Amino acid sequence: SAPAAPPASSGSAVDKAVAIKVLNASGVSGAASTAATKLTKAGFTSVSTGNSATTKQSAVYYGTAAQQATAALAASTLGISTVTQSSAQAGTGITVVLG
Repeated sequence: SAPAAPPASSGSAVDKAVAIKVLNASGVSGAASTAATKLTKAGFTSVSTGNSATTKQSAVYYGTAAQQATAALAASTLGISTVTQSSAQAGTGITVVLG
């Protein structure tokens, strides 16, 4: 039989319909659009883009514990290692900041 998949750390399920906002904070033109395309190709269905104050650190923020697994998948899709729960940064959805 196939091995069981490891459980998510918070028991949350991936929801690819959750709103994800990709913010370009890198200063590189088109970075948010490129990342949004990667997320859409990975099956995420509600992805938007924008700009943010410049930062060097890329991170994924999520608003509620139930979004942890989805945020982690978005982060791994984009090669981002920092995933943090912060409703101040993410609001009710997930925010990706590209640094």
